[in-house]
Amino acid sequence: MPSNNYESLSGSSHKFINSKYILFAQTPFYYEPKNVESAILKQINMHPKINYLYMFNLGIFVEFMLNNKYKLVSKNLNRVTKFMNFKNFKPVYKNLNMYDLLFEKIIK
Repeated sequence: MPSNNYESLSGSSHKFINSKYILFAQTPFYYEPKNVESAILKQINMHPKINYLYMFNLGIFVEFMLNNKYKLVSKNLNRVTKFMNFKNFKPVYKNLNMYDLLFEKIIK
């Protein structure tokens, strides 16, 4: 299982981001499998350059943000990259797409 860098932001030695809004733009999220927190994708069709990126379980990520006092206020599909698709992941990862997520700080 890959290490989730976003979790280190809330560690005991760090204060979580103190911003009114946080935007995660053009980030891959999926709904299932629910027990898989994240995975690393490897893009190999750009030879000789190879790109890597994280994809995250949406439910686990939103819960993490709630635990750090941020609520999801907007979720939109991001189709900016015209030819990007995740067809080869569909048997395992359900509803895998690029999303823009906007979180707002919960103030009590």
